[in-house]
Amino acid sequence: MTLGQPRFSVLFHEGVESPHEDFFIEDGESLFSIKLPPGSLDKLLDPPAEVSGTIQPRHRKLYLDYEGEVSGGRGTVSILCKGTFEAREWTDSNIKLALHSLSCEFDVGIEVNGANCLISAIKKV
Repeated sequence: MTLGQPRFSVLFHEGVESPHEDFFIEDGESLFSIKLPPGSLDKLLDPPAEVSGTIQPRHRKLYLDYEGEVSGGRGTVSILCKGTFEAREWTDSNIKLALHSLSCEFDVGIEVNGANCLISAIKKV
């Protein structure tokens, strides 16, 4: 990873009623957060692909690197993929990123519609 580039991570969150993946994207002092169904990262790694997600409240940046128990008995998280990204576009309704990591490299488009979003894996980088 290059110092100074914004970061992202995808975590698997289990030990909760609905296990899921959390897609965290660094945005200033917090993380833009999307809840995804289990298996979403694997699907996105084979573009073209689309997965639906739900926008979540912003998270603290420590979750970019965190693995382990979540406070308050809210399960555990483990990192599936993390790295840096280049923002090609970022508006309230459309985000386009080039993700760079040792384990996953691809371009994604995120269409935001209220609390819902559609993530499209456009191509492998």
